Amino acid sequence: MRRWLLCVVGLLVLVTIAVGQTAPTDSQTLQAILTEIRQLRHDLQATTMASERMQIALYRLQRQEEAVVRATQRASESRSQVTHFRSVKSDLMTQLQTVEDKELGQIREHMIPVLKLEIEKAAAQEQNAQEEDIEAQDQLRTEQTKLQALQDLLDQLDKSLEQTIRRSTTGN
Repeated sequence: MRRWLLCVVGLLVLVTIAVGQTAPTDSQTLQAILTEIRQLRHDLQATTMASERMQIALYRLQRQEEAVVRATQRASESRSQVTHFRSVKSDLMTQLQTVEDKELGQIREHMIPVLKLEIEKAAAQEQNAQEEDIEAQDQLRTEQTKLQALQDLLDQLDKSLEQTIRRSTTGN
């Protein structure tokens, strides 16, 4: 009977030790789960923020691309105007040279001042068009620089989002 009592006491001691060891393990498991949940929450918040920033940047990128298209059209139109007025001036100068070379009497005397006046007008228009072209080209460069900055921002956000996803999938 003593033996039996000793076995029961020993068994109770072993059960108590085992239960004592199980409790910290459960506590450690719960702590690990809580830590994992906190990390997942943090990763989700970071991903959500990066995603929202990405959407904002994409919207800005779209608007900036539209601004670049408008600036490109303006630059193209201004370049076309410069070419047009340069051509008009050249044609008028050719006409003037032709009139000066021919002996046309009074018609010649009347046409030379008119052609010179038209050449001056064309030169002034060409000058204005060149100034507009310079301004349009500057605006285009500015808009392209802004577009590049937004593209760089999107690249950074993409890398940041990718790193967050990697961290979350590797468990770090």
